[in-house]
Amino acid sequence: MRRQQSERSDTTKQAIVAAACDLFTGHGYDRTSLDQIAEKAGVSKGALYHHYRDKTEILAAVYTDLCHHMSERLLGDVEPGSDPIEALRSGSRFFLNACSEPSYRRIALIDAPAVLGWSRWRSIDADGGGFGLLRQGLVAAADAGLTSPEHLEERAHLLIAAIFEAALLIARSDTPHTTRAVMAELLDRQLEDLRTAPGRPGGGPAVADRPAD
Repeated sequence: MRRQQSERSDTTKQAIVAAACDLFTGHGYDRTSLDQIAEKAGVSKGALYHHYRDKTEILAAVYTDLCHHMSERLLGDVEPGSDPIEALRSGSRFFLNACSEPSYRRIALIDAPAVLGWSRWRSIDADGGGFGLLRQGLVAAADAGLTSPEHLEERAHLLIAAIFEAALLIARSDTPHTTRAVMAELLDRQLEDLRTAPGRPGGGPAVADRPAD
């Protein structure tokens, strides 16, 4: 009995999240009402409130779901046994391309940061989104001797900040295709600069030898 109740509860929550995702994508968070979400999900408003305190919590659930799906897609895009830094570059390009998808662009990059606030928006991604994958990629690169093992956590935070700033810029751009191409190239260079050149202890581009005076 408890298992059946749990399954029904999960099914109801999934229906609410799916309905809200469609409505937020099409109309935006502000123009979507709880009545519309309940109607589209095929549940009563009481059932909706049983699972979610308010519309903000529904948005958080939708954004969490988008983050998990994005992580699964990023993992699926990486070739097994590939160069970890090349995998990071490929993943960043994949992510920036995904930023043009209506649901991710509208919910993850416009409504979620505005409604949930920067701290909660970032913490949801850190728990189940791209930050964990980026950190794993840096650790793999360091283990393979491709980048310096120093300050990996701090470097992961700097890189994810750059990637999300690029994504936000693309989401708000009047020329998203052009902006995405520019940001992808810049991020590509930044990630390639992580690579440790032979004979150098840390990552970053090689510096030409200074000529003798």
